[in-house]
Amino acid sequence: RPGMTTHANGDLLMVYQTNELGNEDVMFTRSSNGGLNWSTPVPVADTAAGEVWPSITSDPESGRIFVAYQLGAAAPTTIMVAYSDDGAVWTQVNGFGCGVLCTRPRIASEYWNGTSNRQYVVFDAEIVFGTNWDLVVIRSEDDGLSWAFLYESGNPPAPPDVRHQPDIAVYRGTDGTDRVAVFYRYGFAFPGTQGYMEWSEDHGSTWLGPSGWAVNVNAPPVIAAAHDGDSVLVGFNSAGNDIWWAADQDPTDLWWGAGSSAGVWLGTGNNLALAVDGAGSTSLTVGGSYHLFARSVAGGDIIHVSAPVNVTDPLNWTAIATASDTAGSPSGVWPTKAATTVFRGGSWWPAVTWADLRLGGGNYELYFTTPGAWYTIDTNPGLLQVLVDGTPGTAPVTATWLAGTTHTVMAVSPQTAGVGMRYGWINWSDGGAQSHSIVAGGVDVTLIANFGLEYLLTLNSARGGVTGGGWYRNNTVATVV
Repeated sequence: RPGMTTHANGDLLMVYQTNELGNEDVMFTRSSNGGLNWSTPVPVADTAAGEVWPSITSDPESGRIFVAYQLGAAAPTTIMVAYSDDGAVWTQVNGFGCGVLCTRPRIASEYWNGTSNRQYVVFDAEIVFGTNWDLVVIRSEDDGLSWAFLYESGNPPAPPDVRHQPDIAVYRGTDGTDRVAVFYRYGFAFPGTQGYMEWSEDHGSTWLGPSGWAVNVNAPPVIAAAHDGDSVLVGFNSAGNDIWWAADQDPTDLWWGAGSSAGVWLGTGNNLALAVDGAGSTSLTVGGSYHLFARSVAGGDIIHVSAPVNVTDPLNWTAIATASDTAGSPSGVWPTKAATTVFRGGSWWPAVTWADLRLGGGNYELYFTTPGAWYTIDTNPGLLQVLVDGTPGTAPVTATWLAGTTHTVMAVSPQTAGVGMRYGWINWSDGGAQSHSIVAGGVDVTLIANFGLEYLLTLNSARGGVTGGGWYRNNTVATVV
């Protein structure tokens, strides 16, 4: 059960639930190079009581990292929130003590209010076993030092019902109003099969809705809001592994109706993760795209689609692409995955992590991917020297480069080919200069440096004064005077 977000400095931040230490604990790791390498995991919380269902966010103004999790697996549980300024030392804070089973907290942080950024946690609470679930929202206004109860949806006098598996998004609307939006499963029987939206326009003090957005919601739904406040989008599974999306292009009014649209991929996948461009940024001008991930029904791969934040039509989405590698075996037992976005090379790129069973033996491992490509730097003829990002190597040199990153390649010239012979650089297959930069994309590429054989012409004359000696490329004419 991983969670993932992006820090203001561009680092990828990940938490996950594990039983490596003998019971369920929450661990943290980070990557400072786009996911190519990850730090040694450290415990966020590792008590004997067991910690499950971690969710992570960060405040891009302060840089503080927050992890919400459920303490204990059986009622009564406690919703905890740990915070850290460096990812190494964590402080655990009691967010909400439940006298019942409270589960699956989801956390989000404002990003536009500077030092006044607030953090919110939503979770569900089993009030009456199997028949009455409420959702609860708590908030911190002091960067996670303390948490206050805000709202309980479903609290009497409402009749017993199920408000289950909520997800949360925060945004400043295009009208300048700060909003907190919660999307969840609703029904009169557990686990609830309708999708309901509730939202607050005063930082969680009062709430609007609920508004029915969906029917036949058969798995935990996901929600995201455009970073520029332009739209809100939800994703969910219905029966038959259908993947649905629903969007509101007027997020100043989240009642389903005018400005709302939806679409579906029939029989395609399950267990969704959703991200939107702008993660870790304080900017209110980032629009960009939504990125939706799922576990494919066909083969179990992780699949991915994207659409601009002003999506209104199924045709706005990209074609379904496979994100996981061919050796992957994404878990169906632990299907939770997490997604975020990261800024590289002037563009936003999605990233996703999931539990994988490719090594077998019942041991699950976390795998991560983000768009990138396999680059092969070769020479013609082969086995000549090149410099790749300043490092010398004998061709072919191969590298995995993240999309949007900039790299340099240089053809070393001249290079010896024997007595009186050498290789001289002619051109690169991409038309670049002898030393030039390339911006990596998402398609595998082979770059070839073409060389020509050159010969040393040595002139000797008893009379002297002969000119025209030197290096000449094969099949060129030497002029001797």
